[in-house]
Amino acid sequence: MGNAVVDKDIAKSGEYAARAVQLLRRYPPSLDLVAALNLMGQRQNIQEEYPQAIATLSEAARVATSLQGVARRPLPAIYAVLGNAQRHVLDFTGAEKSLRMALQVARSVKGEDSVDVLQTKYRLGVFLFQTGHPKDGLALFQQAVDQAVRTLAPGEVFHTPMVQRAYGVNLLLYGDPEESLPLLSQVLETGRRGRLTGTTDFASTLEWTATSEIELGHYRQAANLLDQAAAIYSNRGSTPSSGQLNDLIIARARYLTATGKPAEALAALRDFHDTPERSAPLATSWLDVSIARANAALAQGQPQAALDQAREVRLRIDGSGVAPYFGRWEAPAALDEGRGLLMTNRAAEALPLLQRAAQLASELYDPQRSPALADSQIALGLCLLQLGRRNEAGVWLSHAQAIHATHRELGEQYRRPLRELQTRLLQSQ
Repeated sequence: MGNAVVDKDIAKSGEYAARAVQLLRRYPPSLDLVAALNLMGQRQNIQEEYPQAIATLSEAARVATSLQGVARRPLPAIYAVLGNAQRHVLDFTGAEKSLRMALQVARSVKGEDSVDVLQTKYRLGVFLFQTGHPKDGLALFQQAVDQAVRTLAPGEVFHTPMVQRAYGVNLLLYGDPEESLPLLSQVLETGRRGRLTGTTDFASTLEWTATSEIELGHYRQAANLLDQAAAIYSNRGSTPSSGQLNDLIIARARYLTATGKPAEALAALRDFHDTPERSAPLATSWLDVSIARANAALAQGQPQAALDQAREVRLRIDGSGVAPYFGRWEAPAALDEGRGLLMTNRAAEALPLLQRAAQLASELYDPQRSPALADSQIALGLCLLQLGRRNEAGVWLSHAQAIHATHRELGEQYRRPLRELQTRLLQSQ
């Protein structure tokens, strides 16, 4: 998107851009200044120098807007990367404004059917889905997929798979694994036809396809897909210390936990590679691995370890000042913390956490089909039953049963808790 190209030698390109900006600022605003600022801002964003990137790209946007005409053509890229940098410094209002501006300018400068519009819809969709507006995000993904299929060649191997993968992944996270699988399978088929099976994008798609299979209880298929992804990374020389295996490690841990091997899951998660950026207070990678560790600890019968891990996630979010944007992680953290308290016979303490988890889940997941929503309802029902509130527990069981009934297949990690609540309710009569 846009015409700026970031040199593979990031340091070299950054030095060039900085010298160019310094020189060009001595003269009236120009197209060359816009290009140099854009290049420098992209380099700063890649190097995780987010405050500097925000300042540089904001200047680029101001200059391009003042010049008008062809100077506006890089604006979709400028605003898109600006939004990413603002997201990383937790300026969510600024990030959304920039990402919406990227889409608006792409439409006016490049046209509704341009790849810039497709890419800016994708970026805005990712942001909205992650920050608590899943339906809006999914709508943008669907629009982007429809546009790609309608306007790009059938064999196109970049934009179409990109938006199909995003739509599939986020449908999965929303609670529709059956709907996600055809999209992810199409991305894999495109990669095979394009001889791209050795790329990290292909490996990532394998991981997400495996996650969909895990949700549905297709454990053998999931294991095969994860092994294929691992082979790709191995052939590329990737090691855990590079951080490139982090997503695969989390996917593998999810599989091991679901198949009754939580000790192996915890061992696998020890290979997750932390860096200052990845372990920042609200880095999504830290949030993801922390929740994976809490889930495995619960399955291993280590409630205090799970409780401590989940509580740290929740407290970081609560104290951030931007908690409403992190519901996607607060919900499972509250659920795991509540479950840890239930396992240590502290149902009264668990109740508000499990009520919060169920509330957030109902806002963030598919209210009719999400297995994760049903899981939170089951945990709340078990808590209420421990507190002697049998009738209320039965109501939550009914809600969870209705969700389960929409799935012909579902993993044992979901079916087992449902049976437990059913059995305990019968025994309490």
